[in-house]
Amino acid sequence: MTTGSNFLNEHIIEKARVHYAITDTGGVSPNVVQAQAEVLYLIRAPEMADAQQIFARIEKIARGPR
Repeated sequence: MTTGSNFLNEHIIEKARVHYAITDTGGVSPNVVQAQAEVLYLIRAPEMADAQQIFARIEKIARGPR
């Protein structure tokens, strides 16, 4: 998810920013892919419409391929 949003940065308007923090890693073992994790995203843009478009694209990244 975070990799996808990092790649998205190349395709959004220049003044927009996407920040994230991993708030729950799902466990304590660093070498195991956990069943669940949580991440918090903050989207900044000069116009609300721009932020909403970026949000929609990040939601699509979170859902994954269909």
